[in-house]
Amino acid sequence: MSTIDDEIEIAAVIDVDSHILEPANLWVERLPQKMRDVAPRVVWDEDSSEERWQIGDIRLGGAAHLGVAGWREPFPYFPASIGEAPLAGYDATARLGWLDEQGIQAQVLYPNLLGFDAHVFLVLGADVALACVRAYNDFMTEWCSADPDRLIAIMALPFWDMDASVIELERCHEAGHRGILMAAHYEKAGFTNVSDPQWAPVLSRAQELGLSINFHVGFSKRPLEELRGRYQTQTRGYIESMNEAELEKYVVNSVSTSSPGFLSNAQAIADVICNGLCQRYPELNFVSVESGFGYMPFLLQNLDWQWRNNGVSRVDPSFDLLPSEYFRRQIYSTLWFERPNVDDLIDLQDNVMFETDFPHPTCLAPGPWTVSLTPRETIRNNMKGVPSEVVQKVLYANAAALYRLPQLVP
Repeated sequence: MSTIDDEIEIAAVIDVDSHILEPANLWVERLPQKMRDVAPRVVWDEDSSEERWQIGDIRLGGAAHLGVAGWREPFPYFPASIGEAPLAGYDATARLGWLDEQGIQAQVLYPNLLGFDAHVFLVLGADVALACVRAYNDFMTEWCSADPDRLIAIMALPFWDMDASVIELERCHEAGHRGILMAAHYEKAGFTNVSDPQWAPVLSRAQELGLSINFHVGFSKRPLEELRGRYQTQTRGYIESMNEAELEKYVVNSVSTSSPGFLSNAQAIADVICNGLCQRYPELNFVSVESGFGYMPFLLQNLDWQWRNNGVSRVDPSFDLLPSEYFRRQIYSTLWFERPNVDDLIDLQDNVMFETDFPHPTCLAPGPWTVSLTPRETIRNNMKGVPSEVVQKVLYANAAALYRLPQLVP
């Protein structure tokens, strides 16, 4: 059996998690004329000497806070303006060039603002917030039109309105979007949990259309008043004043079980299974995005053990599978910088996909301060000893099937 260390040609790579820095004029130019005076916009903040997003009376963190691929300073430092961020962070032609340079055939695309702080848009009112979601999805459709076989749009939904969400889901599916960005725990921000029966029309329609539900780490679970304080920690001025202990918190928070820590999706996976979503929607796929793979074997062993040990199957016989069996049938995880245990990767080979997280702080885009390698260097380092057929599934076959992409390798 051949493995990656036998110098096998890595024929194709699909990156299932990357991001777009929303351009400053996205909403100002795309909202209906009557709404443009209140449209989210980029403003120059004199106090912190940087561009920041402004939504209503809330001034968010730096507009280029997450556009740090190759940046000259270590994160949490970041460019002062979108124009200083890597061009491939917001320009589709440049992104395709970056994909060519890295040997990546296709890339799945997520937002920043609507991915992490979507409920902030509601300070503008539900109608304007809905228009903002639609405008973003239209922008993504156009952005990906530069090469729709390689640039893969994931839609946002107005999650506070189920009827509007179904309409937007169908509209974006028709436009070519391949999946849905959602959060597993909307209730922590004051909305309805995804397992609530209210979500049935959305989840049923997603299942019918073959659209996956993608849980990206980082959706804010804080109320707006608490968020106002957090945004002040995402400015260049604040970062310049940080001491060593505060900088160390960035490392600790990255593995936190609370948002936006990588381990926060452990609860999302457990809830999707144990709240019955996999059981009720057996053909609906869920993706844990930007959360890593290494803890998955323990998570599944733990769920199975507790399931049996606490007699859940006897209490509720409608669950006909173990948690690990629901996972294998319907759920995917992702990996990028980590070196996985070979046996674990072989065991769960049908449920893992590869990502770069470009252009975010943990992305596979080397800069003068980073220890990151390029995507293909990372693959060769971290996939040593993995059978070639498993590598093939992780790098592209699983993603090609899930997101209905053209066959990349015969």
